[in-house]
Amino acid sequence: MFWQIMTFIVSALGIIAAITLTNYPPAAPNLTVMYSPPPANPYEQAVAASGLVEAYEDNIFIGLSVQDVIQEVHCKVGDHVKENQLLFVVDESVPKAQVKAAEAAVAVAQAELEKNKSQLSRLTAIRDTRAVSVEDLRNKEHDVQISENNLKNAQANLFTAQQNLLQRRTYAPKDGVILKMDLRRGEFASSYAATVNSPNDAPIVLGRTDKLQVRADVDEYNAFRIRNNQAAVAYTKGVAQVPLPLTFMRFEPYCVPKKSLTAAADERVDTRVLQVIYSFDVVKDFPVYVGQQVDIFINAPIVLHNKESHEAALKQGIDLRQ
Repeated sequence: MFWQIMTFIVSALGIIAAITLTNYPPAAPNLTVMYSPPPANPYEQAVAASGLVEAYEDNIFIGLSVQDVIQEVHCKVGDHVKENQLLFVVDESVPKAQVKAAEAAVAVAQAELEKNKSQLSRLTAIRDTRAVSVEDLRNKEHDVQISENNLKNAQANLFTAQQNLLQRRTYAPKDGVILKMDLRRGEFASSYAATVNSPNDAPIVLGRTDKLQVRADVDEYNAFRIRNNQAAVAYTKGVAQVPLPLTFMRFEPYCVPKKSLTAAADERVDTRVLQVIYSFDVVKDFPVYVGQQVDIFINAPIVLHNKESHEAALKQGIDLRQ
């Protein structure tokens, strides 16, 4: 009897709880929605493009010319370095030994040449031609020539060894800031040969950051509208309130496959793009970093060159006046 009463009470409480939750649902959490409007096109006729921020006068990808263990590292990310400043050193023990051996070989060859020259000079100083045969004199002259060539060969080997030693030290090619550093003392580092097609794998990236530039990828369908000195403006992702006025630097007239993708639904990965380079000044209290993606608008009105080109375009369903 007791368990029947408890079962009835629990069932009644469940029904009451279900009715209460149905009529009085829990309050929805207070969610803050972050909304950033898309950047506005400031021009009447413009070409939209995406771009990547680079160091001024291009990023410099610094690699290793030899594969070996890193012996010394003299810089870190964020360091301001001067031209010809030492950045890092690869293990120099073997090249230093080779230089010493080459120097010794040069000394031996030099001594051998001096000895043969001295003997030749004594033979030629003898006035009595009967005391020295012509064959002995000719052989000694040949010994001198062989010694001279041996000395040249030893000097060439010494130069090669010295150059191999110099390749173990890498210096800054220009003033700039270390933007990326992927080298550590004691680790084995491979050469930079594989990074020709993948510059992001470079162990060190150097560049100027007192001023920046942006590499805009203009779709090949809009390439015919690009001219020198066209005004342009850029917006960083998610910040449409701060326009960055751009100054035209140059465009690279060789179209390349598109690599900087924006994940748009209508974006084609097989598109070729014309790369246009613009520079811009760093805005105070608004940091822009090398490698950021930006949205770019280029003031590029369509210019009608002649009536024939307009009529040819109309036959293809294109109105150049739009």
